Amino acid sequence: MKKFTALCLILVLLASLAACSGKKTGGDTTNPANSTDSANPDSQSVTDANGNVLPANLPEGAINNIRETFDPMEYTMYVNVFDDTSSKKFDGVDMTKVGTFAILQDEWSGKSRYYVWGYKDATRCCDYQWEFVPADVNALPAPGSYISVKGTLTYTEDQKTGALDHYWLTDTEMKVLEEYPASKYDYDLTMMNATLTRVQLFSIQNYPEKFAGKTVLIYGRALSPNTLQHPYYDSNWNLDFKTDKAGNKSPAIGQYLVLGGTVMNETGGIWLDVDYYQEF
Repeated sequence: MKKFTALCLILVLLASLAACSGKKTGGDTTNPANSTDSANPDSQSVTDANGNVLPANLPEGAINNIRETFDPMEYTMYVNVFDDTSSKKFDGVDMTKVGTFAILQDEWSGKSRYYVWGYKDATRCCDYQWEFVPADVNALPAPGSYISVKGTLTYTEDQKTGALDHYWLTDTEMKVLEEYPASKYDYDLTMMNATLTRVQLFSIQNYPEKFAGKTVLIYGRALSPNTLQHPYYDSNWNLDFKTDKAGNKSPAIGQYLVLGGTVMNETGGIWLDVDYYQEF
């Protein structure tokens, strides 16, 4: 029953992976429409689809000042590609993608997956993530690095052996535009956009035997004094935590947090044993 439930949930996540996420048809797309560093946040606030007032950028230091891309045209292209898997008309199209690099450990398929990602705009309500097959997995930069990936968009039917969203870039050439230092955590979710973070967290919670004892860094908002939720008032994911090793901190509801700690798999479920605690 657990395996069946996990399969149903991953299929829902796969649907949202495509729905919450663009490209011009054919040719290369090499120049982001609006790229900005999170180290230099815009002073103007933005409002999401639910009317919540959000910071234009994440609080300074919340995601270690990695570079983010905001590109509505790229987002539109992503939606066009993944809303049309039946005709496969994008199969074989050469593309170049620019954005932040992330590695997703997908235990549903039992493999590591590699992405270049960005957001539609500064609200971070909608994101896109292009999966790619690296030419050499031993020559990849640290997650959080800013990269350019050139390759051929290729359709795969089976999602476990192929692309998680049916399409990925193959025969790739990657350029590192900005190198980022390696994280000390096994899984640094601050290097991922919202969708990839949600899928990674799904894997951690549904395959606890694979992640127990591993260290995680994650950014979010306090739903309660011991539960973290999506940073932008979104119930797509929650993570329980304990702060005994971090001075018994007890955040106020709504407080933005970066938590680092060890994944624990005990009676009562998965939780994060926090040893790094920072409020924003």
